[in-house]
Amino acid sequence: RKDSWAGKTKLFGAVDPHGWPCPMIKGDGSTENRTVQEDCMRAAAAEGLLGGLQALAVSTVGILGACRVWPKFNRALSVSSKTALIATPFFGTFVLLSELELNACARRARDARLLLSQQKREDHMG
Repeated sequence: RKDSWAGKTKLFGAVDPHGWPCPMIKGDGSTENRTVQEDCMRAAAAEGLLGGLQALAVSTVGILGACRVWPKFNRALSVSSKTALIATPFFGTFVLLSELELNACARRARDARLLLSQQKREDHMG
């Protein structure tokens, strides 16, 4: 997708951990809001999913290990309880990391707009 942007836009701001430029600013200075939002959503979903899967792996190993090592723990909980203990960290981590990535992307977009306005001011003054 980065190749399709070549020559059409200038990129300002940081590149997120997945290599997607955020935000997009056209050569004429207007921000491509829809593209920025789509890129931010993709980055947030990817970040949340990766973190959620890591949390899922840890919680699965922990709960299955506890069931194997402590039979009383295994008997005390129903299947639904064990499933909830395994699944809850995935959803919590997904939501948290996605929200943090959305906020970071919004901050990068704001910084890019500020940079662009400063460059325009300097062009008019200089």
